[in-house]
Amino acid sequence: MNKVFDFLGGRKMTMILLTIALVACRKWLDFDVETMNRLIVLAIGGAGVVAVEDAAIALGSDKKKKKTAAKKK
Repeated sequence: MNKVFDFLGGRKMTMILLTIALVACRKWLDFDVETMNRLIVLAIGGAGVVAVEDAAIALGSDKKKKKTAAKKK
């Protein structure tokens, strides 16, 4: 699954691309304006959550690197 996300530009970009596709197909899917607004808000919010998760993982791995570097000295 990671290969799919990497091919599309990551998890955030995948969410945004999926939302763009749904907005483009709104006439065929018979979505109203309120549904489109909710989809856009969910995509932006979801991308924000993924960004926070990635930042937390990066900060956690940075602390582990510092601990292992301190032990080696």
